[in-house]
Amino acid sequence: MSIHNYSELCPGLYENLVDEVLEAQIAEQKLDEVAVFGKLDENELPKAFSQYFSTRLEYLLSTVSKKEWPSIIASVLSSVSHVSSSDAHKEVSLKISAKNQLEYLAEIKERPDSAKTRRPATNLSNANLITNAPNDPSLEQELTSEFDSADQVDAVIAFIRASSMHTLYQQFQKLRDRGIPVRIITSTYTGSTERRVLDKLVREYGVQVKVSYNSERTRLHAKSWLIHRKTGFSTAYIGSSNLSKAAMQSGAEWNVRLTEANVPEVFSKFRSMFDSYWNSPEYELYEPDKDAEKFDEAIRRAKGYNTATALNDRSFIEEFSLLEVTPFEHQKIMLSELEAERENGHHRNLLVAATGTGKTVIAALDYKRLRERFMKNTGRSPRTLFVAHRQEILKQARKTFIDVVKVSNLGISTTDNFALNSLDSRLLAEHGNLVFASIQSLHSKTLEGFPNDFFDLIIIDEFHHASAPTYKKLIEHFAPQELLGLTATPERGDGTNVAVEFFSGRIASELRLWDALNADLLVPFHYFVNSDDTDLSKVRLSKGEYDVKSLNDLYVGNEHRADIIMRAIRDKVPSPDTMRAICFCASVEHANYMADCFNRVNLPAAAVTAKTENRDTHITALREGTLRVICAVDIFNEGVDIPEVDTLLMLRPTQSSTIFLQQLGRGLRRSFGKDLLTVLDFVGNQNKDFKFDAKFKVLSGNSRGRLIKSIEEGFTSLPPGVYVEFDKVSQDIVLKSLKRTLKPTMKNLSQELRELAQSTDLEVLRRFSLAEFLEFSNRELWDIYSLGVKHSVTDKTVRLTFDRLREYATTQKVTDREGAEISARIRSFTHVDDAERLAAYKFLLVGDYTSYAHLSERMKLYAHMLIFNVWPSGKTNGLRFTSPDEAITLLRKFPRIASEIVEVMEYRVDKSREVHRAPIGHLAKYPLFLDAKYTRNELLAAFKLGFEFKESKTGAFPCPETIREGVWSSPTENVDTLLVTLQKGESDIAYEDYAITENLFHWQSQNITSPQSPTGQRYMRHDELGWSIALFVRNSKKDEISDGAPYTFCGPTRFVSSEGSKPMSVTWALENPLSPQIYKQARAVAS
Repeated sequence: MSIHNYSELCPGLYENLVDEVLEAQIAEQKLDEVAVFGKLDENELPKAFSQYFSTRLEYLLSTVSKKEWPSIIASVLSSVSHVSSSDAHKEVSLKISAKNQLEYLAEIKERPDSAKTRRPATNLSNANLITNAPNDPSLEQELTSEFDSADQVDAVIAFIRASSMHTLYQQFQKLRDRGIPVRIITSTYTGSTERRVLDKLVREYGVQVKVSYNSERTRLHAKSWLIHRKTGFSTAYIGSSNLSKAAMQSGAEWNVRLTEANVPEVFSKFRSMFDSYWNSPEYELYEPDKDAEKFDEAIRRAKGYNTATALNDRSFIEEFSLLEVTPFEHQKIMLSELEAERENGHHRNLLVAATGTGKTVIAALDYKRLRERFMKNTGRSPRTLFVAHRQEILKQARKTFIDVVKVSNLGISTTDNFALNSLDSRLLAEHGNLVFASIQSLHSKTLEGFPNDFFDLIIIDEFHHASAPTYKKLIEHFAPQELLGLTATPERGDGTNVAVEFFSGRIASELRLWDALNADLLVPFHYFVNSDDTDLSKVRLSKGEYDVKSLNDLYVGNEHRADIIMRAIRDKVPSPDTMRAICFCASVEHANYMADCFNRVNLPAAAVTAKTENRDTHITALREGTLRVICAVDIFNEGVDIPEVDTLLMLRPTQSSTIFLQQLGRGLRRSFGKDLLTVLDFVGNQNKDFKFDAKFKVLSGNSRGRLIKSIEEGFTSLPPGVYVEFDKVSQDIVLKSLKRTLKPTMKNLSQELRELAQSTDLEVLRRFSLAEFLEFSNRELWDIYSLGVKHSVTDKTVRLTFDRLREYATTQKVTDREGAEISARIRSFTHVDDAERLAAYKFLLVGDYTSYAHLSERMKLYAHMLIFNVWPSGKTNGLRFTSPDEAITLLRKFPRIASEIVEVMEYRVDKSREVHRAPIGHLAKYPLFLDAKYTRNELLAAFKLGFEFKESKTGAFPCPETIREGVWSSPTENVDTLLVTLQKGESDIAYEDYAITENLFHWQSQNITSPQSPTGQRYMRHDELGWSIALFVRNSKKDEISDGAPYTFCGPTRFVSSEGSKPMSVTWALENPLSPQIYKQARAVAS
């Protein structure tokens, strides 16, 4: 917050705290109607007020005589010390010399006779820009002067070349002689780093080097140095210079020098990011004697090798790569969700992920873990059949499995002219019990030669073909222990959905578009939404899609719309004359018309439909560039892969997210020379029942709750390279529709409930289940339970429940008044996601419960978790419960409410894709499961806070409602509970609490905790003292339903190390790795 001359306020952005002077200036200039004010988050207040105060103090000192400075400063410090209730002010001091001149401490030497340490040219508190300009010091000169006073040096350098090192080796020798640790992270990206330099750094100078070998995945570009100083005056250089002679000495480089004293928040982030990189398995410690061959192989790969040629080389297939195959983050999540499905009894599973996102790698990693499990239990690997319809897929799949499992000559394949009818147990065992077979080879005669249970695991690629007779015969013949289907889209162009047909509608895991883009697996896109001046408000919708004939009447022959499309192509497509575009049309007539339009403006085009005979000719022409546009109808929605496509034209409206993703996927595949996909979407005034939300939710990666805000304010959290833009008219159209259909209202919800009744030809009064309604309306739990509704009798706002929604849909009134206090808390159960808690709560609410005394000890804890989740204070209508029986009896008094709570939990558990396991050790006795979600009230009750409503020795009644801090210690249970909220404020992500790796977590204590304090000692010596540390994490304070978002239980932790005091920065080791979902939220950096 800066000082500002308020003599004239002009239009623009500000960030000034509102004081009396600013208020007066706004009033004087009559700016009340145009002034926009923001509200500071409570976590931002200390920094904001400190900046406000410091700028004003600096301004004040500049206006008075220097002689007055000491007395002013002393007065200020005295005032602060008088208002402070803590001892913090005692740590604030300022030495003022007798000559009234301010001094600063420059150094504390090791010994009195030690020489002064060389200081950098730029003060330790000042920032600077280093450009290697003739009259400025070079980056190399600045770094060498920084090294003399370093206590540790860390660097992230994308490329390291020998040309720069001759002058730096002396500095590394000095650092080694002084015992200063040096850590460097680099990569094999582009093949530029030279191994001989790394060898010398490690062998001769003791530098620790870590390398990312996966250049396709990491693409490390960072160039930065962090010079640690225990004095608190660390410095950093962040910029463009790699370790090469030109970059370090003479090149036109820009490097910014930052200081810890000036921007401590940036330094906190810098340290957290470096530690996350350093501890990530993506970066491997380089040991010259062991890793030289692997490094050289990675460099060769980075410089380029021909995959197609390699796949035709049998020796290449049969030898595994030295590089470890580790899953991307999204692949870890998919593997975790697949495992959860199996834990829940589902052994026929479908994985859905876009082409090019590594479905085969996921299958290979899944096979590896099943293989290890199978060998442990049976002494042999599982008999596995991998099926695909193309030879290239089988070859690539076999190579991937060999690389993942690290077993040479793994698998036998029909691509080697091997006949399946000659396969027997002995031959299969010689090849690791793994067969790669084309679907064409699995004809009826071949199948007859195999018993139904011959294969333990069957993996079928491109599973959307499963409706074909050959696939159906295969699936019907075999009965494997595990069936895994892989597909980019479960829904075919003919309307068949293989998820419904073969998996009862269940998809084990589905890769979100945003995850694939963040992982750099797909080409980024620029998406432009344009108004096309058409009016579809009267066009009939049937099963969610517009009537094709009516669209034809609007689109075919519409020269005005065609002109808008051509103008958008000229304005938005980087090079229309070289583009390769697919234009998605509403009908055959529309496709023919648009092809004519393109041809008239010298953009060669052809209409391609299911009836087009020379379809392959047109596809080849598009690939080769002799055709610029293919105008398609449905046929290109799925199944046709043209990686060269760099432009998509969305000329038919759809509210199906499946169709939209299929169309978008036609252009997202990577291709040589293609670095961007341009998408032009065209929007007209829509039918009031047309819904944009599913489509733009997929496009933006936002939840439905944030979608409107994102479109209003622009998309601020897009993956690298992705851009979304609306013109003003299309933005208004989409927002109007979203606000009408997306924001949950009683009117919208009750209308959807009536539509559900009409679709089943039954009365609204039928007791539709909550799950049926949510599935039909594509709604979420929060759509119902976040709403308040006016009570028709009392005119007071009450919480909406599904029971009240049913009443309103029938009578247009809400009259139910039963259990208002309890019904308001139904929303507090929308997070319950583990089966044991569901069963326990269900028993207590609607089961054969008799009395609290007859419960097991574990069930007694569940009873308290349930009670305090409804009544956090342990009171009803202001009166404290005297026993658990009293509270449970009151809950059971309202069976409709109790049943709805159960219905909510059953829906949530059914949707859960987590594997919930009990923690180990001391925490195993508490009813808490790893990766399950708990409200603050539940988890504190689980550790016996408020147990049996007993008063403390002081007469106070401790209960979950009284605990507001992020830590809570239970002296009776010897448990410290750490409650971490990752996003501290609305506008900033605080980096004090974050995951370093899946197994290490950085956490910052309260400001009063020092290593010497009893609490600090308990943290550091918890094992010795018999205490457990339980970690709970949530992303933010609020979620879509309430201001108290639930926490995920991450299990017990062990103390590793700590730095600092008041607060302590502690590194904890988790007994169980963070789930991929939590790690993705909690990590400090993108992996």
